[in-house]
Order: sequence, then structure tokens, then C-alpha cells
Amino acid sequence: MKISNFALGNMPAVYVLILISILTGTLSYINLPREASPDIQIPFLIVTTVYPGTSPQDMESLITNKLEQELVDIDNIKEMKSFSQESVSNITLEFDPEEDVDDVINKVREKVDLATPELPDDAEDPIITELNFGAFPILLVNVSGEYDQVRLKQVAEDIQDRLEDIDGVLEVGISGGLEREVQVNVNPDQLRHYRLGLEDVQNAIRNENISIPGGKLDIGPYSYLLRVPGEIKDPLQVRDFVVKADEHNPIYIRDVAEVVYGFKDAASLARMRGHNCITLAVSKRSGENIIHIVDSAKAVVEEMLPTLPATTTVSYTSDQSKDIAMMVGELENGILTGLILVVGVLFLFMGFRTSLFVAVAIPLSMLISFFVLDLMGYTLNMVVLFSLILALGMLVDNAIVIVENIYRYREEGYGPYAAAHKGVTEVSMAVASSTLTTLAAFFPLVFWPGIMGEFMSYLPITLIVTLSASLFVGLVMNPVLCATLMRLNKKSGSREAYLNSPFLQLYRRSLEWALRHRFAVVSLAFLALFANIAIYATFGAGVEFFPDIDPKKVFVDYEMPSGTRLDNTDALVRELEQHLGEYRNIETYVAQVGVALGEFDTGAGEAGPPEKARISIDMVDRDFRVESTYATMESLRVAVANVSGAKVIVQKMEEGPPTGKPINIEIKGKDFQELGRIAEDIRRKVETVSGVVNLQNDFDEGRPEIVVTVNREKAAMMGVNTAMIGNTVRTAMN
Repeated sequence: MKISNFALGNMPAVYVLILISILTGTLSYINLPREASPDIQIPFLIVTTVYPGTSPQDMESLITNKLEQELVDIDNIKEMKSFSQESVSNITLEFDPEEDVDDVINKVREKVDLATPELPDDAEDPIITELNFGAFPILLVNVSGEYDQVRLKQVAEDIQDRLEDIDGVLEVGISGGLEREVQVNVNPDQLRHYRLGLEDVQNAIRNENISIPGGKLDIGPYSYLLRVPGEIKDPLQVRDFVVKADEHNPIYIRDVAEVVYGFKDAASLARMRGHNCITLAVSKRSGENIIHIVDSAKAVVEEMLPTLPATTTVSYTSDQSKDIAMMVGELENGILTGLILVVGVLFLFMGFRTSLFVAVAIPLSMLISFFVLDLMGYTLNMVVLFSLILALGMLVDNAIVIVENIYRYREEGYGPYAAAHKGVTEVSMAVASSTLTTLAAFFPLVFWPGIMGEFMSYLPITLIVTLSASLFVGLVMNPVLCATLMRLNKKSGSREAYLNSPFLQLYRRSLEWALRHRFAVVSLAFLALFANIAIYATFGAGVEFFPDIDPKKVFVDYEMPSGTRLDNTDALVRELEQHLGEYRNIETYVAQVGVALGEFDTGAGEAGPPEKARISIDMVDRDFRVESTYATMESLRVAVANVSGAKVIVQKMEEGPPTGKPINIEIKGKDFQELGRIAEDIRRKVETVSGVVNLQNDFDEGRPEIVVTVNREKAAMMGVNTAMIGNTVRTAMN
């Protein structure tokens, strides 16, 4: 082959190329970012609008429907789903993965801007969120201590500030703990005495706690900025705000209300192994090294521990760097093991020096692959690492054939250069064809469509790069190394002894018999093929996309009826918490009450409605488990089977794609209550099917309501209207 002949004619240049490959490959390996998942574009956008204190029905009519009327006109959108719940409207938009995400976001933003004037004035502006794997937390830091919740929140915020200063950290979310607020508790009797309304108190606070720029003023040679500052510095200053003033005496807020610097009602609760805690969710920037960031985060926390209150404890859960570090270690161990085994096997009949020519194909191919992957902007994620480990066993195939053939010519008396030339020329086409057929088997995966295709495309591309690198090493570098460094094994009888071994003699006789009975051998091969197909179809375990490996993390999700108070949900969660310490497979667990459990769940436990809760369970390392995680999950299902008044689901953490339930049944119609009845009928029938677990019906009748119906005639006689009454109710309750 011409490339091999060119290499043999320019051997000094090839040695320089080998040196460059080692240097650039090593640097690329060191610099390649480590990530848990490939950095792919998830073709989903979520439009979220918050309108506090609004029922799901009103959220749908006032917010969701008006946004949908504009968004439905966007051509790029494949599917649009909306979910209206108390105070929150979520609209999920799915677009084609081939579309430019920035273009889609701009179109969505334009439509949202058109709909915004139609939304209620006191609703928050809609937020457009782009989904990507980089936004998912890579580490949860749980902070607890035997002191009050206010101090615990301050400690957690101090840690949060330090973690956000780490290079590569995108954000650090915080959940749990108490938040300060200024509470103005109005006395209705005093309001009536001074002939004031709630809106008067509200307007007084709003109009005083404000800062307004006043422009600029030129005085002499200087130009001054004008500003009217009004923000309060001390929360108790609110007492001295004037609500109303006549000619004689002003009426202060302290005259009609009690002002307290207190705490917000807890919207969520968090506990670590039964102790109150605050959770910090660390997310990294796209393309950053997950192992470096997690190690840096832990180092920062350990550095701060001596300065924190004595009883402070910090634990880590959902550490995504562990799997990547393990896979990197497996890759390095695989390379080292491959070198040892290749040298050991070939040493028996080719000598130590010659066996090294084959063994060097492994590190050289890997280093070249690292360099190419770095140029392509790839990261060392779980798919790329799996592909490299998969290719590891195929890297020496080309080198073995080429080096063995060159060695054979050296034994026949050819000189080093002639043996290298004849040896590589004779088998080069066969070696290239063998590699290309392997590449051809993986190449169609590059064109796999959709988000699943984008996710899995890293596998064939990495294999193509790695096997192409091994072919390049075999055709270019191995012949040059053999031509200059190969020596014949001084133990001349070792090769003959190997060839005359009982094993090879048995193989030779079997091969001769097979060649004499070709038809019978081919017939037996086809018979075995069809027999395997028939046996698997009859007794096989079925087909699945990814192997269902023993999960390392388990969720126990609670959903109470809408309107359930936080403390009632918490009491139910505590019942299971009391028994989790009895499970030897469980390493640690975090209970979070009042969390969001949705389609795009990050596992971090974001704040949500009070009727939902989650216990996140980390299992001990696989080597120390006394039973499979699935057995533990089944035990947990039995433990919560008799829980009344709540839906309890025990499930593993999804690591995708694909994620979600294997089967979804969607029911469409206009009558919401009728849809709920049909869904319940289907649920009762489906739950009788063998093998069905975690059957969920997402129909929700909504939170109980107290409806204030306005008598418009009487209201008009009193000088008020529906809007004034509604605003008064909202102000009084919030």
C-alpha cells in the first residue's frame, strides 16, 4: 500500500510523527473535559408564568390559553403541551432537533411578547427556559446542624457564595430553610376607625419603598445626577410610613398594623437522615470538567468547615463525577491490562521486543484518538468512554496481523526493510478491508434521527475515530518500528514448539475435516443460527433499548390530594423515614417536602406544591450491596402499599435518553370531569396486567375552593365593584 511504502521511505519523519502523537495525545487527554452526559441540544422549551394565589382553572383561562393562542402559530413547533396548576402555568414546546435553537427561542419570545399585554397586570412576566443536560445538578451538598434554622440558612448561603466562585460553576441553587420577611399584620378595627382600606396600607408601602432617578442637573462647571432614594434599610422603618394625613395628625402604619420582622411560611422542608438540612445543587457550565469541579467544590467545603459552627455537618449526594471517574479508571486499566496481556501472549513465540510492537498499537491509537476528539470539541462523557472501552479490544487486531507477517519474513531470512515492506504490502488490503467492514457496521448509526440519534451518535463517531487511528498505526507506524527495531527470537525452537502444540494440532485436524465436509459445516451453521433465534423467541427475556442495570439512586415520590397542607404531607413522609435506617442497602437519604415532580425532573428537588414530596435514596456501592437495588425497591413498595390518601411511587433515577414511562396512554376531550372518570376506569383495568408497576394517573381534580360570589347590584350601591372586592381579598390573604 502506498501509504506504507511512503512511511518506510521516510522513517525519520514517522518517528517525529510518533513523538508528536504522544505529546499532543497526552495533552489532549489531560485537557479533555469530563462530563456525565454528551452536551446535546434537548429540543424542548418551557414557558413558565407565575400568578400567585390563582386557581388552576383561572391560570388556564387568564394565562395559558392566551399564550397558546400566539404560540400555536410558530411553524417550527412539533408539539405543544400545557399544564396549569395553582399559581403556575407551564407550556412545553417540542421542536425539531435539526432546527437552530436560537432561532426558535427568538420566535417564541416574539409570540410571548405579543401575548404579555393580554395577561393580568399583577402576573409575573413569562420565563422561557431552554433545557440542556448542563443545567442538571452534578452534586448536591446537604448542610445540617444542631442550631436554629435562621443560622443554618446563613451558613448555607455562605457556602453557596464560595461555591459560585469556583471556575466552571454555572449556578448553585439552594432549597430548604427559613426566609426573612417583613410582616404587616393589619388590625381591621383600627382600619375602620380611621376609615382606611387595605389598599391604602398597600399603596403606602409600595410608594415609599422605592428609589427613583431624577435625571441630571448642571451647576457651574459640574453636572450632577439626581436621585430620590427611598428603599428601607431597616425593616422596622415600615412602621413610620404615613398612610394618610389630614390637616392635624398623620396616620402611620404603626397606628393600624403591627410590623414584625419574621419569617415566611415554609414552602418546603428538607431533612438528611431525619435531621433538618438545606440542600445546595451545584450545576456546571457546558464543556467544563465535572471531576475537577466536584473535587473543587468538596475542597472548598472542607476548607470552610473549621470556620462553621461546631455541630455543622456536610454530606454529598447525587455525585455525578463518580461514574465518570470510574469509567476513566476502567479505560486506563484496560489500556494497561491490554499491554500486559498482549506482551505476555506474544512473548511466548515472538520474543519480548517483538511483542512490544503489537502492544504499542494500543496507547498510540488511543492518544491519536484523544487528539482527534479534542479537535472535534468532544468531551470524555459516558458514551465516549464506553465507546473507547468497547474499541479497546479491537485495537491490536491490525497490528497483530501486520507484525506477525513481518516477523514471518524475518524468519525466512529477509532483511529488516525488505521484511517490513513485503509483510505490510501482503496484508495491507486485507487489514484495511477488515477495519472498513467494522466501521461500515457502525456508520449507519451516525444518521440516527432525533434526540436519541444525537445522543448515540457519539458512539459510532468515537469508534470510527479510534479504529481508523488503529489502522493508521498498523499501516504507518508498526512497519517503521519493525524495520528498525525488530529482532528474531533467539530461542529458535520456541515457535516450532508452539506450532506443534496439542491445541494447534487439534485445530489443524478440525480445520481439515471442515474443509472436506463443507456442505455439512455450512448446513450446521445455518441450523444453529435458526435454532438460536427460535430458542430466544421462546425463552428469551425480551428486547430493551438499554440494559436495565442495578440503579444507584432511588426516588420515593409522594402525591397527596391537591390542597393538602405541608405539615400533613410531611407527617406521611416521616412514617417511612423512620424505617429507612433498617435497609442495609441504603447509604443515605434526603427527604424533601413541597417539591416539583414533573416531566423534566432534574432530581434536585426544586420547590413545588405542598402536597408533593420526595425521598431521594443513595444506595451503597455495588460491591457492598447485600441484595439488588430492585429487591430493595420492591421492599419499599410493600412498605408504602397500605398508605392511604396518597399516591406513592418507588422508582429509579432516569439516566437518559430515553427517559420517561415505557407506555403512556393519553385521553383527550373537552369535559375535564369525564376525562377523569375514563382515566380511572382505564387505570383499574391496566393495573390487573401482570408486570405493571408504578401505574400513575395524573388526573387531578384540583385544590378545594372557597368561592366569593359578588352581588353586583349591592356592590354598586356600596360604591365598589368586583375588581375592588377581589383585590381586597387578595391583599388580605397575601
